Amino acid sequence: MSDPAHPHPNPRHPDYETGLTDEAVIEGHDLIQHAEEEEERMHPDKPEPTMPVANPPAGQQAKHEKKESTMDKVKHALHLDK
Repeated sequence: MSDPAHPHPNPRHPDYETGLTDEAVIEGHDLIQHAEEEEERMHPDKPEPTMPVANPPAGQQAKHEKKESTMDKVKHALHLDK
């Protein structure tokens, strides 16, 4: 059964409609980016937080750590991290 309002019911499908407009997504991205920039200005001496890679290949050093995601930074800035 295909619903004409939602031709691709799978949210992982590239053409899945989320209901978000391009403008809303861009504004959300800009909001997060500005929050990160403000956080860096407020705490210039604070090193950027990093997260280790879950299972690094053999021979990889700790210097190749994965950086914390933007969403994690926002959650931390808003004190929403667990």
